[in-house]
Amino acid sequence: MNEATFESELRYTFLAETSEMLDDAESIFMHLESTPKDLSKLPKLLRIMHTIKGSGATVGYSEIGNFTHKFETLLVAIRDQKIETSEEIIDLLLVSNDCLKKCIAILQKDLKSKLAHLIETEKKIDDVLSEKLHTKVKNISQNSFENDIVKEKKSTINQTENSQNSKGNILICDDDEELLETISEMLQIENYNVTACNQATTALEILKNQNVDIILTDLKMPGMDGLEFTKKIRNLNIYIPIVFISGNISREHIKQFLRFGVSDFIDKPFTSDGLILVAERAMRTAHFWRELLTISKSCFKIFVFIQKIDALLSDKHKDILLSGERDILKECLAEIQRTTSRLLEVEKDTQSSFIKASAEDTK
Repeated sequence: MNEATFESELRYTFLAETSEMLDDAESIFMHLESTPKDLSKLPKLLRIMHTIKGSGATVGYSEIGNFTHKFETLLVAIRDQKIETSEEIIDLLLVSNDCLKKCIAILQKDLKSKLAHLIETEKKIDDVLSEKLHTKVKNISQNSFENDIVKEKKSTINQTENSQNSKGNILICDDDEELLETISEMLQIENYNVTACNQATTALEILKNQNVDIILTDLKMPGMDGLEFTKKIRNLNIYIPIVFISGNISREHIKQFLRFGVSDFIDKPFTSDGLILVAERAMRTAHFWRELLTISKSCFKIFVFIQKIDALLSDKHKDILLSGERDILKECLAEIQRTTSRLLEVEKDTQSSFIKASAEDTK
């Protein structure tokens, strides 16, 4: 499964969409600078800021949400001719747009970056609104959706996609070199791409830099044991299936497995068939999460575009402008339809597999 998480994928989608919108906004501000009395393009600017405000707050960027909220208030005041488009005001609009573009550039490098540079410009907007309108715009509340998004550190994927015939990428960590080689051979015969290492610290570095679908790890290892290794994995990726390999698994271990989201475990000694069955179950889980991530991204794109359409309803040229947005919505809906079908197939295959495995265990 890709290292990027649900939260990260949504944020990258937001950054890509916002970057395009800010480019459009910049051209409008440049036009306004040359013809300050022409306010015909302000409705489009308001749509852009409204969309960035809503989607920024949704993905957890409250600083951007609050900034664009005040930026939008300033634009409304200009549209309603409560504030004149003086040279000072136009300079403030250009600086504000540049601040947002700088946000995007910073966040594309590190999704968790602080956006302290917004404070100075936000204060200038506050001062203008206070002076011209005799009002102070409060910060908007942080969208509660952020609390429902899984938190996770950014990790980079540098490894290129493996061959189409591969069943997936498995990372194995075990200090027993002989067992490591045996497991690798068993899985490679079944056409899995296998990366093997004998230390948890090495495995963590691999996980940061390669595309790994599932992890198999020994429970007892020198230095960092399997449980500590699992904690650190979950700091990088909370979705990736983890399978423990051990010859002495206690009830207390099982409780800890559940707590840390361990997908499965294999008792030593094990057969090739047993190993392959567990690997296939874990790989189905990885594919399931990947499909959920795809459909979640599509839903978020729809959320962004619905905001645009909502803002367009008041535009007298809405019929022309809506045609492009509708095409994008159709594309997203088609993607959701395809992904939903794949999810249903994955669920059906998973249920069938577990029913078969349970029947064999009762024999």
